[in-house]
Amino acid sequence: MLKTRVITAIVLLAVLLPITLFAPVGAFGALIGFVVVFAAWEWGGS
Repeated sequence: MLKTRVITAIVLLAVLLPITLFAPVGAFGALIGFVVVFAAWEWGGS
């Protein structure tokens, strides 16, 4: 279980860190919007 979470964290970090540092503002805004929508969906329990 822990191994899976660590692997997932490494993969997400490898994807999100370059987007955060090097992507244009529009792409970064789209990423943040996606994260917010996904978090709201999880929180809403749908």
